Amino acid sequence: MNIDSIWNNRFQQFYLKMVRYFSVIGMSVFYSILLVGAVFIYWYLKLLPIIPSSFYMDIFLSFFMSLLFLQTRVRTFAKKADLVFLRPMEGKLESYFKKSMVYSGLLDAVKWGIVIIIINPLLKISFYIAFLFLFLCLIVLNIRLTWVMQWLHGTYEKLLHQLIRILSFSVILFLFLMDCYFFSFLILFIQFLLFPFIFGKRQRGINWSYLIEEEEKALAAIYKFIQLYIDVPHLKRSFKRRTVLSWIIKRVIKHRQSSTFNYLFLHLFTRYNEFYYLYIRLTLIGCTIIYFSPLHSWAVILFTLFITGYQLLPLQLCINDIIQLYPVSFEERKKSFLKIVKSLLFVQLFLLNLVNFIQTDFIEASLFIVLEIIFIYVLLHFFWAKKVQ
Repeated sequence: MNIDSIWNNRFQQFYLKMVRYFSVIGMSVFYSILLVGAVFIYWYLKLLPIIPSSFYMDIFLSFFMSLLFLQTRVRTFAKKADLVFLRPMEGKLESYFKKSMVYSGLLDAVKWGIVIIIINPLLKISFYIAFLFLFLCLIVLNIRLTWVMQWLHGTYEKLLHQLIRILSFSVILFLFLMDCYFFSFLILFIQFLLFPFIFGKRQRGINWSYLIEEEEKALAAIYKFIQLYIDVPHLKRSFKRRTVLSWIIKRVIKHRQSSTFNYLFLHLFTRYNEFYYLYIRLTLIGCTIIYFSPLHSWAVILFTLFITGYQLLPLQLCINDIIQLYPVSFEERKKSFLKIVKSLLFVQLFLLNLVNFIQTDFIEASLFIVLEIIFIYVLLHFFWAKKVQ
């Protein structure tokens, strides 16, 4: 295979795979974006008039946009086999990595186009052409600064690099928003001049392990989004041992044969980051919406419980096949799984209503709790029980 064609082939393979997935979930994604977008626009337009004039909007926007710049990844489409097959030829792969940086820059430009359209009502800019040119320069600089992350060693060195990026980008954007265009572009120009002297003098080899890890993280983010609609066999789940929660589980669940899968499923939930953080995020989002918009809190709680329960269903598939040889019937395993999901939903219901009691009448909130408990039982025993495999 021609070395110059490797990137193009991998690019085509990636998008062919994505086309297959999105051809299946296309309409679902479209309706989801339409629904979420409509809700976001509604509350966004309601929020704009109530922002106080004394609020330091320029400082907030500068810092917010700087944080978004840190979310950039250079998509190299690197694979584990590259450690063996491409590493000896990395001297000939300059065009490969240039294409990766150009492609990542174009993705960033599209992302920032959407962000600028959203925050446009908050911006007070006279010269949009200069603003767009500034962003193009920042995108190019950011891609280069993201690329050199592979050569930084240790957590503190990487953290310092990120802090410098946030501060420098915040200052550049803040000066521009304050109409100090000359100083904004001057600092940006100095950064472009300093970059070759700081990062370009020493000969460095490609950190393949870092590039492969970053590519796997980028793919995992895409697959997690697709996982919201259909099962994705390519998705690799990450886990973390949470010692305190594991200790609590061991003390709470009784040691008996009927509790075997209660213990197992609860451990799976606490250790698999996908389910654990999903549960935490949805609970926090629900609490925040209820606190700031108590008028339809019951609908928010029901919707949050439904989404959480539905997203917890794939937890049943994470169990190891060997564990299923344990002499416990399918009905017992099914009962254990539904019990764990029900317990998690009741904990979430308690937390959501704790916030609701602050904003809503006690009697009204109590009646809603009864409705929510019935809602959980109906979903679990009449709908989701059929999906347990």
